Amino acid sequence: MESQESVQPKSAFQLSDQIWDFFEGWRQTPKMLHDKLTLRDLLYIELNEVFPTCGLFVVGSSLNGFGNKKSDMDLCLMVANIELDQRTEAIVILDMAMNCLRDKNLVRRQKLIYAKVPILRIEFLPPYENIVVDLNANNAVAIKNTHLLNNYSSFDWRVRPVVIVVKEWAKRCGINDSNRSSFTSYSLVLMVIHYLQCGLEKPVLPSLQQKYAKQLNDGDNAKSVDETFDMGKNNYDDWNYDDEYTLADLLLGFLRYYAETFDYNNDAISVRLGKKTSRAYVAKNRSPYNTLSQWRCICIEEPFTMSNTAHSVYDEAVFDVIKKAFKRGYDLLKEAKDLDALMKMEPIMVPMDKSRMVHYNAHVTVMERGNSAAHSSTTSYGRPPPPRPTHPLFTKLFGGRPDRMLRREMMPDHPFQFTT
Repeated sequence: MESQESVQPKSAFQLSDQIWDFFEGWRQTPKMLHDKLTLRDLLYIELNEVFPTCGLFVVGSSLNGFGNKKSDMDLCLMVANIELDQRTEAIVILDMAMNCLRDKNLVRRQKLIYAKVPILRIEFLPPYENIVVDLNANNAVAIKNTHLLNNYSSFDWRVRPVVIVVKEWAKRCGINDSNRSSFTSYSLVLMVIHYLQCGLEKPVLPSLQQKYAKQLNDGDNAKSVDETFDMGKNNYDDWNYDDEYTLADLLLGFLRYYAETFDYNNDAISVRLGKKTSRAYVAKNRSPYNTLSQWRCICIEEPFTMSNTAHSVYDEAVFDVIKKAFKRGYDLLKEAKDLDALMKMEPIMVPMDKSRMVHYNAHVTVMERGNSAAHSSTTSYGRPPPPRPTHPLFTKLFGGRPDRMLRREMMPDHPFQFTT
């Protein structure tokens, strides 16, 4: 916990106005959300032909309260209430989904992307050409953390503006790109929440998982999510929250916290606990998602799987430059008291192989595009047929009998109606 540095009254008023205006102009609009939900319904109709008992959930920034006008739509295709191996079985499911959507008039292009959680990236024809969908298979924890973050976003009115500004600043200066060894948007959101929990003399946010353990800590069971349960501060009788901090105070304090206060060598971020903890503590939590090798540069505990959401930040040289970006951002905002100046901060430079320097947010090189293409499935020829009912995955899901798909308990077929 640090002594909060307040911005001078006049400057704080002006900077806070800038932050709020940026949030108002940059956040996801109700129409954008409506279009996404309509598209989700259309996709569900198509996918239901192949997966009759599936659920299709909107997850991520589109529903967690932190979406902006350029946010993709993340979807979670739940085919059964069991865990799938994301390296093998999830690929099979996504390949089946890709074949299902291949010849639909709605779809312009698809690409299967292999990652820790593989996704099928889908681009669309008008009128949905401005929406990109990232579809995962049975990643139930995404449903849980979407619900959790939505409750944090609505707990205090200042949370969403600060997060929206931080995410866009990080993107513009080149530290919000997990493909280039920096942060995911999810990690940045957790960093802001953590700061609001324990980086101030008087916290703005509690740990909702500590207060509502029964409602929030039921593993990764998607069916346990109760989106009707109100976790707002009005129902938090013993929460002595502080509302004296301005948006300017919080943004400047966030940058200072990660530029000067947070001890990356010894501390780990735990939104679940609502406090800093030791790197050794989070690393020893054993789970299928958690290996010692992932706890490297910065430790940000995933609230449900207890893995490191910042495992993509693995290069020490890159991480050193990322820390310098926080320092530059803090110094610039402290001096200028101007959000425009912060948003125009020069993108960071990152050391690449053989000491070659490139702009961190520059366009992907031809070689990188070629490498990406090698891991994608965008053509309709030479593809393997969908798995037959004798495929081991069908045995795991339905006992080898496809007719059981129709008798299996139906998953919910609607997205959560979270606050937007």
